[in-house]
Amino acid sequence: MRWIYLALGIAAGACLPTQAAVNAQLRMAVGSPGAAAAISFGIGTVVLALYTVISGGATPAWSSIQTAPWWTWIGGAFGAAYVISALVIAQRLGTMVLVGALIAGQMLASMALDHVGAFGLPVHPVTWQRIAGALLVATGALLIRSF
Repeated sequence: MRWIYLALGIAAGACLPTQAAVNAQLRMAVGSPGAAAAISFGIGTVVLALYTVISGGATPAWSSIQTAPWWTWIGGAFGAAYVISALVIAQRLGTMVLVGALIAGQMLASMALDHVGAFGLPVHPVTWQRIAGALLVATGALLIRSF
């Protein structure tokens, strides 16, 4: 059963460079990174609403939304920052460099978040192996950009 989740993760990962490439072209068509991101998020909102209805997901009660910690509301802002950055960077550096840089950033941020157990995550201390892995990924991103 774990292989299904691994395959789903790989498929989701393949969506990132594809989304960046498509959104970069949308940016060229509409002439604005903000407009392209807004269109992308609008379509994503419709898809998520349909998914929620089709999967039988419950509509959350307003009281549960109000009691969520303040920081749970900023996830969308991170998504917007990603989309705008990706559609600008992909056009200039290509999707492979973009994804290499994204993965390096994800590794570094993940290491920091895991180390302190941020946002209710379990604590996974920084080790030399984790640092080495993150440095190898960052080195890979630099090599991709160089050639």
